Amino acid sequence: MTWVKLTLLRDFAQIVEKYNLPIMPEVNINRAEQVYYLNGNTIMFVGMDEPLKLHGVSPDYVWINEAIEASYKDYQQLAIRVKKKIFLDYNPAAETHWIYDNIISDVDCEYFHSTMRDNPWLEYTIVNELNKLEQTDPVAYKIYNLGLRAQQKGLIFKNWETVPRIPEGARVVAYGLDFGYVNDPSACILLAIYEGELYWDELFYERGLVNIPIRNKQGFIERNISDKLVESGLQGRGARADEIIADSAEIKSIQELYAVGWNIKPAHKPPIKTGLDILLRYKHNITDRSINLIKEFRNYKWAVDKDGEPIRPEKPIDDFNHGIDAGRYVAVYKLMQRYQGVTRIN
Repeated sequence: MTWVKLTLLRDFAQIVEKYNLPIMPEVNINRAEQVYYLNGNTIMFVGMDEPLKLHGVSPDYVWINEAIEASYKDYQQLAIRVKKKIFLDYNPAAETHWIYDNIISDVDCEYFHSTMRDNPWLEYTIVNELNKLEQTDPVAYKIYNLGLRAQQKGLIFKNWETVPRIPEGARVVAYGLDFGYVNDPSACILLAIYEGELYWDELFYERGLVNIPIRNKQGFIERNISDKLVESGLQGRGARADEIIADSAEIKSIQELYAVGWNIKPAHKPPIKTGLDILLRYKHNITDRSINLIKEFRNYKWAVDKDGEPIRPEKPIDDFNHGIDAGRYVAVYKLMQRYQGVTRIN
């Protein structure tokens, strides 16, 4: 349900606003029951982690978003309840799957293969990112650009899982910040440690952020990193200042954020693999709400040559790495030496 709230419900709210739909009640992603009424129809949002909410419900239509992540049992529980039709959408990031074996082969199944080329409204920054995969990651290009089955190989992070939240008593290592603007997002993460394991929490992951509050020609304050840090609950310089480790390639950006009161420091930047080696010493736990970080952990891998063979010496692809880079900056700055005094999460 965390994913539903951060993705589908936000899209739903934008559609309701854009077309001025007479939805009841007003869309609120924080409401426990995500049920809405529109022109005599009931629209219900349910997470796969809340199966009991579907007991006794017999909808006309069901849509499973990102069905590649669901189990066949999940699908069956929905399929036996639907009156008319069930829709599944997915990126084929697996060479074998119950969708291929049990659904597409069914005589009652209608199969549609679409890609970004079928979407004329897709943002050009996303198109650029997907096209870039042809050179940087042929397997991901096959999955996300061409919509063809492929299995991700050579993944860097294998020892990780998602968790509801960072546990109480975890200690903050530091906050990591990777700068972006047009093509890449600015990514900020919290890295914490608890019982010898690392915990990640995504604070923001957005394109188009300037560094500090400035007014545009229309007199409005531009969306900016400094305000995002405030919204994320970070404290500026002082006795309780939060430590931010940022990409040292952006010294001007670091200076601007330091000048407005943030305890921000440039990262040490040894070879990328050095930072990854530090991270790979740990098990990683990623909060459920960190949807972009989770996508990165699922797709970040070692580079291969045109024949699909690993490049030696090993180096990672330059993609699916913005939040991970932010964590790597923290790891190199704070975890290369013995772990010492850090803030406790209450």
